[in-house]
Amino acid sequence: MGALPVRDYSEYQAPLAVLASAWAQLTFGPGLRSELLLVCGAYAVTAAVAYLVTAAISGSRVVGAACALVLTAATPVSYSYPKVLPYALAFAAAWLYLQRPSRWRIWLLAATVVLGGLLRHDHAIMLGTGAVVVLLAAHGAKSKGASALANLVLAGIVLAAPYILWVARYEGVGNYLSSNAEVGRIEAHRSAWSPPAFAIDRSRPLWVRMADPQEHIVYVRWQPNVSADARHKAEVDHGLRLMGDIERDAGQYEMQDASPVAVAALLRDHAVLETGGVDVQSGRLQDRRPVSAHVLQYLALPADGLRPASVAMLYYIAWVLPFVVLVLVALSWRGLPIPVRSIAVMAVAVQLIMCWEMLRDPLPTRVRDVVAPLVVLLALTPALTHLRTPLTASARLMRHVALAAVFVVVGAAAAGAGSFGPNLRETGISRGWQGVAARAKEIHDRYEPPYERIGVKPTGILEYVIACTSPQSRFLAIGNVQQVFFYTQRGFAGGYDALSGFYTSNRHITQILDRLSHEDVPLVILDSQVVSSVMQTYPRIATYVTQRYHEVGRFDLTEGKAYIVMAENARVPVRFFGAGNLPCFVSQEQTQLSRFQ
Repeated sequence: MGALPVRDYSEYQAPLAVLASAWAQLTFGPGLRSELLLVCGAYAVTAAVAYLVTAAISGSRVVGAACALVLTAATPVSYSYPKVLPYALAFAAAWLYLQRPSRWRIWLLAATVVLGGLLRHDHAIMLGTGAVVVLLAAHGAKSKGASALANLVLAGIVLAAPYILWVARYEGVGNYLSSNAEVGRIEAHRSAWSPPAFAIDRSRPLWVRMADPQEHIVYVRWQPNVSADARHKAEVDHGLRLMGDIERDAGQYEMQDASPVAVAALLRDHAVLETGGVDVQSGRLQDRRPVSAHVLQYLALPADGLRPASVAMLYYIAWVLPFVVLVLVALSWRGLPIPVRSIAVMAVAVQLIMCWEMLRDPLPTRVRDVVAPLVVLLALTPALTHLRTPLTASARLMRHVALAAVFVVVGAAAAGAGSFGPNLRETGISRGWQGVAARAKEIHDRYEPPYERIGVKPTGILEYVIACTSPQSRFLAIGNVQQVFFYTQRGFAGGYDALSGFYTSNRHITQILDRLSHEDVPLVILDSQVVSSVMQTYPRIATYVTQRYHEVGRFDLTEGKAYIVMAENARVPVRFFGAGNLPCFVSQEQTQLSRFQ
């Protein structure tokens, strides 16, 4: 709607992530498909950079491919790409600098820190710490190290200056920092933490095959003079289960015993006129599946039943592996090349800070956010366990087996925690290229206009908002209802997409009320699960809402959760909507709902 962060609405944590989504909408068109392209593109770049970095660190393309696969298998949720992309880029920039130190490569490293910080501000702390550590490890704290650090700080300030000046102009740097600190304190207070237990959910599948075995399907046309009873007897004798109906004396059957002997017996039966789906020369049923299905039917990956155990395993690996690498580095510090030991201490520092900062409930989501430094640590294990003294053949074999076991365990934990198996199967890969293409077309078609923002025909509260408010209208959200803004293409009021317990100072509340006073806000939408606590957190907002708005309806979302809709008292409806006679503030001719008809 033309608004820019800080100047027109409050944005304290992830300005570049918001702008990236806006850029995708402007570039690829409005709708969820554009966000899909942005997210998948970000993860594709992350995987490619992770491969290049880990292959270079380990000196092995196989290790690089394995590390990239582990990162992909973890499948962080879509909004978490800012938690992996800048980290992969930062390790790449650090490795390039370590290969040939120069001032401009320090600026490249600083650019990745600033990029991460603008995607989410706390990433600047983690990446900045990693950048400082890698420079100190490479040069020490003497003049060369001090000069490198000075260049890093200067580059960071210069690159971040445009946004800092923007904030200073429209918000004030002090106010901006205090608001971020407030969010940190509230999140820390809310965060629950407890070590995860290894558990199995036996109500769900433990394993998922990547492709089903061949279906024993045969087509049989019976002799025209065969009676129904005779046909039924033949079906029983040959172990045939009818799929569908008999049409023109023919039917499709599942064959219980598809051995060559059983197939030959079926072909010799005088009641059978002809068959389809049988290779007469080999006496076996024809297998028309693509080559990928023949291979993938033997591959099984962890399914959702093993996810709790996988989450726990990945959690402990994320904590333990950096300490293991740190010990290996300490034991062979002098014998290690400077680039290897420097990138190692950087990865250890970043991994531990990320674990401390990010590993909290809900762990099934958050444990997958720390995989970028984890795969770098994984790639370091071959380099750190490579001894200068020659090993015997048996010792080399044992080393290779041990390293392979480490990669397998980490990969299995990542795949199980990220539901990689079910997700991979959903791509249609078991049906080969045609299956993948069909899945891509399905997604493409689902988000074609007019359903580009939702994927389905709007119902419930979405249908009401689209039908009864102007496209220029905004609504005030109390609780987490942010998706309604995007689905209905309406703006958020007061400068916040959700009032959910953050930004409660008098300055913020005054700012919200001032914005509301000159915005078109016909509706307030509240989350029933948190409305009481949130209204207590914002007493001035609560007074404003209760004095100017009244409840007009509720839309059930899930069991125990509903959206409460309040309409402005002074606004006169021009018509009414649905069985509940909800007020509409635009005429039937002005409604956007007609585009979905």
